[in-house]
Amino acid sequence: MKRIVTFGIVAVVAIGLAVVYARQVNATDAVTLKPFTATFREVMFHANGIRMHDETYLVAFRSDGSNVTDYHHVLTPGQTTHVKVVEDIQSGRRIAVDYATESTSTYPLPANYPTVLARESSQCASATSPNQSPILGYQVVLVHAGTAYKNGASNVRDRWEAVDLNCFPLRRFDSRTGKPGEPAPHNEVQVTNITLGEPDPALFSMPQDFVERSPSERHAEFQRRYGKFAPTPPQADEVYNSGRQTMR
Repeated sequence: MKRIVTFGIVAVVAIGLAVVYARQVNATDAVTLKPFTATFREVMFHANGIRMHDETYLVAFRSDGSNVTDYHHVLTPGQTTHVKVVEDIQSGRRIAVDYATESTSTYPLPANYPTVLARESSQCASATSPNQSPILGYQVVLVHAGTAYKNGASNVRDRWEAVDLNCFPLRRFDSRTGKPGEPAPHNEVQVTNITLGEPDPALFSMPQDFVERSPSERHAEFQRRYGKFAPTPPQADEVYNSGRQTMR
C-alpha cells in the first residue's frame, strides 16, 4: 500500500474555500453540455526551473453539467494520495472526498451555477486567437488573463480552451512573479486523453462509510492517523459551517 502524503488534504480545503456562502442550485435551472472524460497531467516548477511535483488527474462532465475532478497526486515513488471533488447539479452540492482520512466535506453550489456553466461553455466561441495548433484534434482558442500589481508583481493565466468541449481548457499555463523580469514558479497543465460520451457513473459515486467532517476536523483526523500536521486555512470552518446551515 502506498504511503499517504499531506497534499490531498490541503487540496480539499482549497477547493472548499471556493464556495463562499453559496445558496443551493435552483432545481428548475437546466444546462446541456457536451459530455466527456479527459485525463490531464500537471507539472509544477520552482522559479529555478526544477520540477516541484507531477500529477495526473481526470476531469469528467455529464450533459447536465455535473462534473468530477479526480486527483491522484504523486510526489515521489511510493508516495501518493487521492482526492475527488464532485459537483452534482441535481442535488446542488459540491462534495470533496478525502481518501486519506475517509472524509467528505459538503458545500452548496451557488444558485446560479447552471447559468454560469452555460455562459462559460460558449464564451470562447466568439474569441479570436489565430494560428493555434489543435490539441488532440480539437480547435482551441488562447485566452490570456492576468494581473499586474503596483509593486511590480504580476501573474499570468493562459488557457487554451476547446470550442467543441464547452470551452474547457485543454492546456493551462500559470505563473506569478514578485518583480518584473525575475524568474517565477509556474504550473503547466496538458490534456493527454479525451473520451466523448457520458462518463463512467463510478466516478461520481460516494463512499458510503466515509464521515462528513469540517476542514479542521479532517486535518485533526489526518494528524491522528499519520502524525503529520496539515494547517487549516483561515475561515475554512466558517465557510463550511455557513454552507451547512443553508443545506438544512
